[in-house]
Amino acid sequence: GDIQNKGSDAHAYRLRISPPRPDFELRLIPSAIALHQREATSVVVHALRKDGFAGQIKLDLKDGISGLSARGKIPSGQDKARVNIRAAEDATVDYGSIQLEGTAVIDGQTIRREAVPADEMMQAFLWRHLVPAKELVVAVKPVRRYALVTNLPEGDVLTIPFDGSVELDIRRAPGSKWGKNLKLSLSDAPNGIVMDQTEIKHGKWKTTVVFRRLKMSGTADFPLFHAALR
Repeated sequence: GDIQNKGSDAHAYRLRISPPRPDFELRLIPSAIALHQREATSVVVHALRKDGFAGQIKLDLKDGISGLSARGKIPSGQDKARVNIRAAEDATVDYGSIQLEGTAVIDGQTIRREAVPADEMMQAFLWRHLVPAKELVVAVKPVRRYALVTNLPEGDVLTIPFDGSVELDIRRAPGSKWGKNLKLSLSDAPNGIVMDQTEIKHGKWKTTVVFRRLKMSGTADFPLFHAALR
C-alpha cells in the first residue's frame, strides 16, 4: 500500500533513476484580462522548475489578437515575474485568446514552453492552487478618454540603480481628456522602491516622476504604476 493506505493490485508505482533532466513549465494568471487600446495590463507568470534548472526564461507573445505585444523575463533563480501585455493604438477591438511562450537555453539547446493559463484558487481557506484553464481570454476595448505615455521607448526597461534614483517623464496621451486629478501608485513593487510624485493635477498635461531604490530593496522586474482618476 501507499502512505494513504490506498494501494492495491490495480495501482502502479514507478521510480525513475536517471541523470537530471532540467526543464520547466509555465503557469499564467489570471486566465482572462481586459485592456483598452494604447494601454497595458499585467499578468503573473509562474515558473515550475524541474531537476535543478535555474536559468533565465524569456517571455514573448506567440500569437493572438493583432496589435497586442508582450515582452518580459523570469530572472535566473526566480520563480515568477509580472509581464506587461500592451495594446497598440491601432490594436483590433476584439475578444479572443492569445498565447504566451517562454524560451530558455538548457544544456546548449533552446527550449520553448507555452504558458498554461490558470487561476489561483483557495482550498479550505488555506491552501492555494494554480488551476489550469482552457485558454487565455483577452478583451480589447476602444481607447478611453484618459491614457498616459512616457519617454521610455517601448520594450525598454527602466533601471533604478541601487541606493539611487531615476526620473521618468509621464504625459497625457494625445486626445486624452479628464476633468479630475490623476493619481499614480506603484504596481506591486518590491520593498524599497518608492515613487516621489504621485499625481497629475487637473489642467496639467505632464509630470516628472522620480523613482528611488532604497538600500534594503531587492531585485525584481515589475510594471511601474497604476493610474486612477480621483
